[in-house]
Amino acid sequence: MTTEESTPDTIWFVSAADVSGPGVTLHKSSGATTALTRRFDEVKEDWRAMVTSIINLANTTDALAPKAGLRLDELTIELGFTAAGKLAFIAEAGVSGSITLSFKPGEGRATP
Repeated sequence: MTTEESTPDTIWFVSAADVSGPGVTLHKSSGATTALTRRFDEVKEDWRAMVTSIINLANTTDALAPKAGLRLDELTIELGFTAAGKLAFIAEAGVSGSITLSFKPGEGRATP
């Protein structure tokens, strides 16, 4: 583990798991928690990919909802970071997200 200082091109995470992997730098551990950093560009790419996935899911809903007489008014997604600092959808009951995104239809958006 390293003890380097924070830099503008890194993002710090605290994890209860002892993690390792590509792009993860472990720092000093304090009891049951481990501090780790990931490069900002890697987290930004995770974010871009996640938002693209969310938009694709919303577009699918927009295409199907009118057939049931419904329209998508708002989409709320809970996201969290894995122990290795990767952005992920919350997929387990009882796990709360550290990020909540709420989307509403924007101006100029085509209505189905």
